[in-house]
Amino acid sequence: MNAIDSTTWQPIWRHAIEGFNVLDAAFAPDAVIASDAVDQGPRNGTRGNIFVFDLDGREEWRFTLDADMLGWVVGWDDDSGEWVAVGHDVNERAPDALLRWTRQGSLVSSRQLSRNAAVRLLSGGHRLVTPTDTIDTRTGAATKLPTS
Repeated sequence: MNAIDSTTWQPIWRHAIEGFNVLDAAFAPDAVIASDAVDQGPRNGTRGNIFVFDLDGREEWRFTLDADMLGWVVGWDDDSGEWVAVGHDVNERAPDALLRWTRQGSLVSSRQLSRNAAVRLLSGGHRLVTPTDTIDTRTGAATKLPTS
């Protein structure tokens, strides 16, 4: 993973990750969370990772997901001061999971979600948007989106 200065386009720091690419990343005031894209196969059992780095590139903690799971989206909840992610089973054998960690990397909660091909955390990290709902990332409460 590379952090790049957006003014000079020069690398600020580099840190090796286990996957072949960064799948998603988001910033907190003093850290960055990222998930890796790992080589998945129907019987591979490869596990994706969630990483948190300080702004100098030092790894603060990592969380290894269940087999065949990737960190589909990651974010920072401004209100609670916690990290948030959606774990997605690429082989669709298990439901997605809404995960929360403390700033230091202790898992706070894991809530089952319906499988979704497309999800996005809204700015601030406390709402997750799926094709059919918005979900409060702290409580798991879903609100149906209006249909046309």
